[in-house]
Amino acid sequence: MIYRILTGVLCALVFAGAAQAQTTVFDSLTNRTSTSIPAATNTFMGQIFSVASPGSFLLSSFQVAIVNGTGTNFASTTTFRLRTQFYGAANTGASPVFSSPVGSTISVNFTNFAWTSGTFTTLTVNLGTPLLIPSTPTTNLGVVFNLQADTGAGFVSQDNLTVAVRGGGTNPAPLIGAFTGYTSPNYGYLRNASGRTDFNFDSTDARSIGVNSGLAFRLIAAAPEPSTLALSLLGVASAGGLLRRRRQG
Repeated sequence: MIYRILTGVLCALVFAGAAQAQTTVFDSLTNRTSTSIPAATNTFMGQIFSVASPGSFLLSSFQVAIVNGTGTNFASTTTFRLRTQFYGAANTGASPVFSSPVGSTISVNFTNFAWTSGTFTTLTVNLGTPLLIPSTPTTNLGVVFNLQADTGAGFVSQDNLTVAVRGGGTNPAPLIGAFTGYTSPNYGYLRNASGRTDFNFDSTDARSIGVNSGLAFRLIAAAPEPSTLALSLLGVASAGGLLRRRRQG
């Protein structure tokens, strides 16, 4: 009885204390050869995609390329807010396109950086609590981004202050994972041409700018470190062996 209890406790400690390794499950950011400002209306931008190794994963952080095409040079006193919603399903022929929202909308503020019009930058969001995203080999996942600015009168969404798109020319397929939902080789993304502001789109909101069109972003997942897990399990086995020897002695 003592052996079973101790083994159970040790196993719980193994999984609670296992180190978290980071692995990229989607990346259309790293290998892009060009980045563009999408046509307006573009205050909400969406992407249908699949991850590298289909299966549920814990999203721990993500990065997204954004662009300031507003004609305004924002001072360092401006606060920017990135709002992000993930979805577990997408249907390109339906309105709305996305369904099965995963968690609530993620909202993160960014301060203390000046931003010149006509330039791109990358935002990184680290999640304090990883988000479990369900996925299967046939799953079309979805993500929607909205970028806002507060220059002193509150947060406002405005056209051309948005997520950057990649595609056309020599742009390759995403480095990790894939654009899905739309026809190869152009694929495509969604922008709120219909005027929707509810983190979703009509089927007519799909757009493409050429081969391998899509949003430029990267998703990082947390996973137990195999070496740490193996050492911890070895410790459990050793403890069990010690208990058996004591009982036999």
